[in-house]
This record gives sequence, structure tokens and C-alpha cells, in this order.
Amino acid sequence: MKVSELADELEVPTSTVLAQCQRFGIDASWAGAELSGADVVVLRSELASGAPIDLTPADPVEEPVAVAAGSASPAPRPSMPAAGAEAPPTDPAPPDGSTGDPADLPPTAVGSMPDVAAEVTPDAEPVASAPTGPGGHQGRAGGPLTPDGSRPVAPRTPPAAPRFDRAVRGSVIALVVAAGAYAGSNVVDLAVVVALLWLVAAVALVVAVIDAIRGRRHALTHPDRVRGAWLATFALLFAVAGIIGLTASVLAVTADDPADAPLDLSDLGSVQVARWGYQRTSLLAGNGWRQVARDSGSCWRHEDRRNERAEDRVEATKANVSDTCQQGHTLEVVKVFAYDRDADAPYPGADKILIAAQEKCADVFAQVQEELSSVKTDVEYPTEVGWGDADHDVACTVSTDAERSGKLAP
Repeated sequence: MKVSELADELEVPTSTVLAQCQRFGIDASWAGAELSGADVVVLRSELASGAPIDLTPADPVEEPVAVAAGSASPAPRPSMPAAGAEAPPTDPAPPDGSTGDPADLPPTAVGSMPDVAAEVTPDAEPVASAPTGPGGHQGRAGGPLTPDGSRPVAPRTPPAAPRFDRAVRGSVIALVVAAGAYAGSNVVDLAVVVALLWLVAAVALVVAVIDAIRGRRHALTHPDRVRGAWLATFALLFAVAGIIGLTASVLAVTADDPADAPLDLSDLGSVQVARWGYQRTSLLAGNGWRQVARDSGSCWRHEDRRNERAEDRVEATKANVSDTCQQGHTLEVVKVFAYDRDADAPYPGADKILIAAQEKCADVFAQVQEELSSVKTDVEYPTEVGWGDADHDVACTVSTDAERSGKLAP
């Protein structure tokens, strides 16, 4: 409470309150000075009594000190001598011969009013020091006091063990997926499936690299919460090695010569299947996306009787396609097969191709010749030039001298 507020409450001039503050030794020299609780009680009791107030300077009195009820009164504080004056001798006994009893104190001192002193002085609460635990750390006090005045210490929960970071687990899972996809590509025979499995492996390897970097950073930054820095490091190394191996496989597929394939990957089954698909696709794209060999079951009409040999294929005769086999035609393709699907296999030669064609088409040739004895059988096959461009197709054909309608082969 401020001096001005107390003066308004007691309806006395502010100067009267300030005079009493000077009289009682209270440090308040202006209307806005703050008063402590004990000072307010003393001033309110003195000014509200209605007794005439003596504003003449009074003898210096000792600064009142609030004491706890039932405790001994402290020794009075000596007043400071004025500058240049000789310090008075120290005398433990009061100059007026009083014994320190509250009855001997000035009528305005707090010690002369036990009820007021008990009101403004809070009861002392015993504080028990918290016992220290292992390592010198203080335990947290809680619960009721024990007979010796201390509080029981709550048991400390041990810190949780660091766990593997989620990103580290993700990198390991992605690495396993990539390895499985690449391994599976070596047991399939379709180039399209190989390409899809390689794409899955590539995506998984990129995810493994990103998660390994994140997990390693988390484990090194927060070792008290997460772990797995060493596992993330190994996952990162394996993922980078997998990316290098997958890139080398792609280069081996697109290389012109298998000897140029990096890391000797040309012997892998997936690389061989992918090379065949890649070269076959390039061949079809260069041929207008048409098969280089005549389709099985197609019918053709002779333009002339000259057997023209192309640079890439050996054909039975030059002919134009018939709209349907129900129209007049002289040539019919009864069967088409691939000699092999190894893009890097050497050219077997015309003799081996013809022998293979006679074995593959023998049943169809025999059935057609039983129905029509004048039918001629022939084989169309790739030359060494066409073989090198992934043309390994062999076509078994039958032909007649005169045009006829209807299919010869069943």
C-alpha cells in the first residue's frame, strides 16, 4: 500500500502519515512510497487511535523488528552516528535500564503489541532438505512428511532405451525390395517384365539412399533417443552400389558389342533378355513397327517367278499380300518361330537354320502334302546381316503354281 492510499483511507493529510513514518523510522519520504504490511498495521493503529499526535522530533528509537510469537526479542540495532561525530560506546544494555521485555518497549513499537506482531508475522514452516540420490542429483520430494521431518523421494523413471530411427528401417526395407526386384529379373524370360522389375529396383534404391541419409543424421544428432547410424551407413553404401550396378546393367543392354558391357554383366540372364527386347524393339521401330517375317497364316500372291534375295532375309519368292486367304493366292505361311532369343548369339548359318525349320514344321508340311501333292514347301530365314539386327525369325511356307482360294494349312 502507498502512503497516499493509507492517508485517504484514514482521512488524514499525507503529511501526517509521512511525519509518523519519520517518527517510526519508516523509509517513506513521499506520497507514492510503498509501505510494508507491518508498517501499515503500525501506522493504521497509531493514526486511528484519535490521540493527539506530537510532531516534534522525538528521541531516536531503535528500528522496530518483527519477531515471531514465542521467540526471544532480538538485540536492538545501534543507530549510525552522524558524520564527524564520535561513535558512542557499545553497551549491550539499553540506556534506560530496560530489560528488553515488551512491556518496556515504546508504546508504538511492534513488540509492545503481541497481537499485531502475531498477525503480521507468518508462522514458520519447516522445510526438509531433499535427499540426494545417486550421482549427487536431488530427488523430487513428495507425499507426507516422515517422523524425522523429511519427505519420501519418488523413484526416478529410468530413461527409455534408444530405438532404431524410422528412416533407418525404411532404408533397409527399400534396399531389400530393390535386391528382390533385381534378383527376380534374372528368372523371367520377357523383356517387358525385366524392364518393370528394374524400374521398381531403381525407385527402391533412390528411396533407400534418401532414408539412409536422413536416418544417419537423426542418429548422430539425437543419440540419446534414436540409434542405427552404423546400419544407415551400410544401407547407404549398399544402395549406392546397387545404383551403380543397375546403371551398368542398362549400359550393357544398350551397348552395340557385349564386350563393351561394364562389370562383365552381359552373362546375366536379365541382361540377355533385356538386350534381346531392346534390339528387337529397335528393329521393329526401324521397320515401321511391322514384323520382319511374314505372319503365320497370312496368304500371298506371286508377282513374278524370280527368287530375289534381300540383304537381311532369304525369302521364298517375291509376293504381294492377299487381302484374305479366300481370294486367289499362291503362297501361304504356315508357321513362324524364333531360332533363339539371344541377341549376342553368333550366326548359326543357313544349314542349321534349315535343319531346325524342317524339325519345327515337319508335321504341318506332311499334313498339307497329303491334301495337295503339288504343294511345294520352303523356308524363309534371316541372313547374317539381319541376324545381327535381332532378326531371328524363321517362316515355314507352302506354295502352288496356280492360284487357289482357301487356306492350305489347317
